[in-house]
Amino acid sequence: METLADDDEERYRSQFVKYIEDDVEAESLEELYSEAHKAIREDPFKKVEGAGPKKSKEEWKAISLKYKNKRLTKAEKQANVQKKIAQLLQQE
Repeated sequence: METLADDDEERYRSQFVKYIEDDVEAESLEELYSEAHKAIREDPFKKVEGAGPKKSKEEWKAISLKYKNKRLTKAEKQANVQKKIAQLLQQE
């Protein structure tokens, strides 16, 4: 980062635009990452602010069952086949 800032100012600005907007200098970059690493080590499962309470296994199961298709019985399958046969015969 420092080398690019010295050599090619335009390229430096294009590659590090987010760092420049956040006022992060090359000297403070290592400290920034070490603080982030330390925070992750302290609480690796940090919740997002504004997130609700954690859902239980039963709640997730109820949500997933909402999208699961009900399996048809053999009699229902045979009835569907007979309906399709009847429709094909009517078309002829």
